[in-house]
Amino acid sequence: MRFKKLQRLSPGDIIRLIAPASVFQKESFLIARKNLEKLGFIVSYSKNIFHRYGNFAGKDEIRAQDFMESIEDTKIRALYCIRGGYGSAKIVPYLDSNVIKKNPKILIGFSDITFLHAYFQKLKIPSFHAPVLLSGFKSPSQEFINEFTSIFMKNELACVYGDVFTKVMRHGVGEGRVVGGNLSLLISTLGTPYEIDTDNAILVIEDLDEAPYRIDRMLTQLALAGKFTKLHGLIIGEFKNCISKKHYSLSLKDIVKNITKDYTFPILYNFPIGHNNKRNRIIILGVRGRMNTHDWSLQYLELPLRD
Repeated sequence: MRFKKLQRLSPGDIIRLIAPASVFQKESFLIARKNLEKLGFIVSYSKNIFHRYGNFAGKDEIRAQDFMESIEDTKIRALYCIRGGYGSAKIVPYLDSNVIKKNPKILIGFSDITFLHAYFQKLKIPSFHAPVLLSGFKSPSQEFINEFTSIFMKNELACVYGDVFTKVMRHGVGEGRVVGGNLSLLISTLGTPYEIDTDNAILVIEDLDEAPYRIDRMLTQLALAGKFTKLHGLIIGEFKNCISKKHYSLSLKDIVKNITKDYTFPILYNFPIGHNNKRNRIIILGVRGRMNTHDWSLQYLELPLRD
């Protein structure tokens, strides 16, 4: 599957802040926006993002309208999601895929934004599983700033390495398109037109606040749906607070080991991606990569952006 390269970012470019899912704290938003502006960008947003409809940042139609207006504006280079939560999937029926394919933009976010990443994959547009505005720029580390500028502004070929918490569950080297994101959201794509395609791919997953038996159920569903049959590699990110309150639960490691025992693809465990600001590296979705368990690496073999 070939993808359309996007324009890299430069100082003076317009980044549009969007709220496709849950409401957010305005004070934190203003701080994060200011920190993003320090990189030299013009940061814009619609006043609609401050609406509230239940837990959502406005009604579905309005959030979708803001998304499409941002796509159609040729001056805007990137869409940066303010937060996740819940609601991204609900705007998809109102999006115009033909318009998006003609005016592709950089899409940045994670967690609930995973559904939009899956949507972009179907349109053959690369996207970026990365800290949302509030987790990335409210109090940005220098490491995150360096990674952000390296990928989005310098357009350097990225390589993400595991850290001291990363383990190898099955050794090997695998190549393929990098796909994935939040496990719960990936499961929600099954049976929809935006179902995740893992054939000849490297799958990256993470999650938050899910009991081990629920993770077992979701991974079992992926297996039963054939999503492991042609997989070339599995990267398990951080599953924050995914522990059982009952002493007789299987560990997450045992769950992964049991479900994947009949496959041969390499597996890295506790890779630095997920709901931990200090361990949430930027993962580029939709481009070819190579995972190597011998040096705990995920190396990208092609650039998603053009100069």
